Amino acid sequence: MSITSIGSSANLTAARQTTSTAGLNNEGKAYLEQLRNSNPGLNIVVKNIGTDKQYEDFMFSAMGTHNSVAVPAGVINRMASDPSYAAEMEGRLSNLPDELAEIKKACEAGGSTVYAVGAVVDKDGKITYWAIGGDSRPREAPGSKNKEWLEKQLEEKREKAAEELRLQKAEQKQELIDKLINSRNDAEPRRQNGIIAIA
Repeated sequence: MSITSIGSSANLTAARQTTSTAGLNNEGKAYLEQLRNSNPGLNIVVKNIGTDKQYEDFMFSAMGTHNSVAVPAGVINRMASDPSYAAEMEGRLSNLPDELAEIKKACEAGGSTVYAVGAVVDKDGKITYWAIGGDSRPREAPGSKNKEWLEKQLEEKREKAAEELRLQKAEQKQELIDKLINSRNDAEPRRQNGIIAIA
């Protein structure tokens, strides 16, 4: 899978051509084109997102195109008719490429591979950021850690058994030596009342 870099406008033209303008009035449609032209680093999509499912669908549909931003038709229509609201929202939207680049950078610093990053604007103009990524650290084969642990446990048990066997043999040798010494001491002649007795 190729990943388009943050701020790049590659793949954005194709993505823009397939986006809907449903819900936009004529002023909103004209304003959307102006907004897209003034923000070439963003893939601005007209989309009303109200549920988690819609949010997820939008994120996954944006895979491979960084900086996708869903903006409700109502927000774009309001921007087209309210210059002060338009100025506020345009300022916030123009900062998105840098903010999304920071999010991508933070994710990658944490060991993730980032496949897509973007934002969703809700009907009140609140912006929520999102990223799709995965762990980029090398993966071990399933069970390899368990195998290593089992091998270590087995080696420790072998070492312990060998040590116990060595100690057992040493104890047996010592017992044999003690028996020989005791039997030798018992076999030595003893004198009692002038008589030599051998046990």
